[in-house]
Amino acid sequence: MQSKGQMQIVFGVAVVLIIVGVVLGFQWLTGSGDEPSEPSTESPGGSQSTAGTGVSGALIRSNLFPTGTLPAGTTQTKISVSTNKPGYCRYSEKSGQSYNSMRERFSSEQDKTFHSDTVKNLKSGQTYTYYVRCKDLAGNVNASDAVIQFTVGGSSGYSGGYTGSSGGEDNTPPQRINLFPTGTLPAGTIETQISITTNESAYCRYSAEAGQSYNSMKERFSSSQNKTLHTDTVKGLTDNKVFEYYVRCRDIKGNENTTDVVVRFGVGGVNLPPSLTEPGQDAYPPYRFSPWPDDEDLPYTTKKVVINLQTDEKAVCRYGTVSGLSYYSMNRIFANTNSTYHSTEVTGLSEGREYKYYIKCIDENDNANTDDLIISFNVEEPEDVTPPVRSNPYPTGDTFAPGTTQTMISIVTNEPASCRYDAEQGEPYNSMGKSFKSDTAKKYHTATVSGLADGQSYDYFVRCKDLDGNVNTGDVMIYFSVGE
Repeated sequence: MQSKGQMQIVFGVAVVLIIVGVVLGFQWLTGSGDEPSEPSTESPGGSQSTAGTGVSGALIRSNLFPTGTLPAGTTQTKISVSTNKPGYCRYSEKSGQSYNSMRERFSSEQDKTFHSDTVKNLKSGQTYTYYVRCKDLAGNVNASDAVIQFTVGGSSGYSGGYTGSSGGEDNTPPQRINLFPTGTLPAGTIETQISITTNESAYCRYSAEAGQSYNSMKERFSSSQNKTLHTDTVKGLTDNKVFEYYVRCRDIKGNENTTDVVVRFGVGGVNLPPSLTEPGQDAYPPYRFSPWPDDEDLPYTTKKVVINLQTDEKAVCRYGTVSGLSYYSMNRIFANTNSTYHSTEVTGLSEGREYKYYIKCIDENDNANTDDLIISFNVEEPEDVTPPVRSNPYPTGDTFAPGTTQTMISIVTNEPASCRYDAEQGEPYNSMGKSFKSDTAKKYHTATVSGLADGQSYDYFVRCKDLDGNVNTGDVMIYFSVGE
């Protein structure tokens, strides 16, 4: 039989377990138990603090996936969203819910900027809408919804675009959706897969030139077994550029697209914003492209150059020679700006130098770039057509003590060179039989002459050749004598 003290201990433990269970259950219902690294954004009264309203600093959501129409028969799909900085994201089938009220949660990659989940039990012929809000690590939450919306194709075996009566002829070209990639790929990317989905079995081609007919396009996608997913790999990508590929498809009935859809993305320093995700609100800075010069080698005579770029919207652009400055910290404004084309002249260029200018722009809604677009170029060295300048010949006019039988002679050049000498005046460089030894910089050259005799005078004539093959055509004389 248990004592009264033992029963009190058991009762106390039970009470503790009940309290813990209630707390954990409440956390599960409210979502307060997950995402432990998120700071709280709730005030004691339960309303959201100013930092979390989304008015300032909230995450920018982009690349919402999927869009358009998925193939008929699709029963589940991945949904995803990207954010411009680390955070957490949730979603709901009901619009206007606060972040903390949303029950469904995305899983996030390690850097917490790509968020995905899988939705199931989809049915053909239905449209699905999911409303997304996110919260960054500082507690700033979105105050409005971003929308993922897509449709699963009709329930019939054929999911093409035919809209006539049942059994009618298919005369509609394929619908093209889910173009990939979008946005900006990491700096250093030299190749990527591009892809597109069609709502029916089809073949797809693409071109870097807009407006080409399907049959004129040379590049072809590889297609999945059911011919609705089409992929290829593009190579030769470089930083700070935008790449556009124009796509047309033809279904198995021969219906071809007569207009382009564009797979469009940037690499590296290009800030390529996605489509607008905040209804009625421009939240994105200007997209900058076509910088010039673009790693050009300019002639050595260049003393000034007009640098320029374009933006996808009206903007004012600034530039500087230091990377990482904020827009307003840059004190140089383009001379021609406040439009979509921006240019300014930079002067005082010198031969043999590399130049880099870091550029940020701001649009009419005060959305400023946070990363640099770089315009870089080199001014070439002039072609060397001048032979070496010779100086400090030694000895010159010295008289050495009787009995001197050898001495060092030397000469200095203003650039790396090789030097020779001869006792005969006027000998071409290549005809001179005796060579100086040079130091590691090839600018100080020495030789030892021997067999000297008392009472004799000696003259040696020197010519040199630089690394570009320019040779002296006149002599510099080294001369001395030995006393009797």
